[in-house]
Amino acid sequence: MALIINMTNSTISECGGGISVGSGDVEINLIESNINKCEVAILQRDPAGAFAALGIPADTPHELFAEVLAALRKKEAASHEEKAQVVRSSRFGSFIQNSANAATIIQGLAALSPYMIQTFQAIF
Repeated sequence: MALIINMTNSTISECGGGISVGSGDVEINLIESNINKCEVAILQRDPAGAFAALGIPADTPHELFAEVLAALRKKEAASHEEKAQVVRSSRFGSFIQNSANAATIIQGLAALSPYMIQTFQAIF
């Protein structure tokens, strides 16, 4: 059975995530509604899709990804390069180091906002 969300004359604004739903069958009906100034308007949480969106190999153990997210969350105020080093020096970094797009993955994770890190942590 699909999850159905109906919103009429609604406004969601100035938030990290407007609507967040789990993976699976979802129908969202927005009628005369607005989602604005949100980091992500609609997020469908899906571990495989999250990995694909970030270029992470599908066979990456979820616990390694969860570990690196926790480490990045502790370094919120760090520079981009410091965050990239956190990723490189983690077990996750060791796992992906031989993948063709390891540098892109590392830079992408280092650039994640605190909200996106928290969102990914909710998935994994």
